[in-house]
Amino acid sequence: MSVVSVRPAAWGDRKAVGQLIAAMGSHEDVLSSPDPLRTFGEVLSQPSARALVADLDQRVVGYAELQARPSTLHDGVEGWLGALAVDPALPRSGAGARLMEAVEHEARLLGCDEIVLESSVWRTSAHSFYLKAGFRQETPAERFRRPPAPAPDQESRFLALAARAANRVASALARWIGVQTVDRAADLAAEAAALEALAPLQVPVLTEEGGWSATAAPCRGGWICLDALDGSANLRAGLPPWAFSAALVREGQSVAGLVCDLASGRRWWASRGRGAWVDGRPASPRRVGLVAAGSRADALHELPAWVERVRIPGSTSLSLCHVASGSLGGYRGLAAGNVRPQDVAAAAVILSEAGACLVDSSRSPLLISPHPERLQIVAAPDFASARDLLT
Repeated sequence: MSVVSVRPAAWGDRKAVGQLIAAMGSHEDVLSSPDPLRTFGEVLSQPSARALVADLDQRVVGYAELQARPSTLHDGVEGWLGALAVDPALPRSGAGARLMEAVEHEARLLGCDEIVLESSVWRTSAHSFYLKAGFRQETPAERFRRPPAPAPDQESRFLALAARAANRVASALARWIGVQTVDRAADLAAEAAALEALAPLQVPVLTEEGGWSATAAPCRGGWICLDALDGSANLRAGLPPWAFSAALVREGQSVAGLVCDLASGRRWWASRGRGAWVDGRPASPRRVGLVAAGSRADALHELPAWVERVRIPGSTSLSLCHVASGSLGGYRGLAAGNVRPQDVAAAAVILSEAGACLVDSSRSPLLISPHPERLQIVAAPDFASARDLLT
């Protein structure tokens, strides 16, 4: 007799998972897009999420999705059971019970205080299953849903699209984490996902891998400087961090930028005159003894006396953002050929709005050029610290 087994979901399960969710009822739209379940990759890669599949006779017959999230309403960490779907042709296979056991196990390891779920009012058989599993039914509540309101200006619209692009990139990269390749497949997949999300802004995009996305020259409305995957060597090794970075540029200056640590989910963003933010809080630089370098060559140069430790994170955009938010006391990227405009453009406006300093090797303020070139840069909380790192 065949036995149901449960395992972590993989990218190759995406089609089967989509069909199971659609078969639940009320979720048939998940298969209506040209690229169904594109967010599946992000669920797979999130440290606070678990995606599980049930196999029977080498076929996926069930799916469960659990996400740990803090809740002030219940003063604890909820294990949000966003999906529990079983092939309707196998109602007594035991797949639901095995998935529920696995969900309980993962909820304990995520430190969840409760497991919480919602179920459509007409799914009475599912309600019976949950009640037998020990869930209590609470007072019914109405669910309301709508997209965020439209952004009021180009900078805000760019940031909203860049935030969505970062999500799409995180999903696209899930299958490449820890996969050693000699080609640029991960970088190209990241760029394709980002370009699709940024397309509604209708401005040219300069990417690190493919160059210009359109033949049109940068227009008065600006252009986007994009590094969809900063830290590809880290991604291939499976060792964070790796990042998404995008900036809206006008006349050589970044006017809005967003950087996302795709491994942890942390985000930095800024727009000119509106401050710099990290995870919804104001970014504030400070001179601490920990600094980052762009390469081993940068780290080996003599450093000022206030520097206590040097790190080489492998992601320029994230290192610069950590300077803006005070986790690093500086960044030095002076080794020839290591830094590109795409690595720096988004962080430049974040540093500026935070009150930090970003200069090139001649101590001049940095200009973001539409013509790709290699840069030599230093970032620090103030000009005096930047001068120390340059000399």
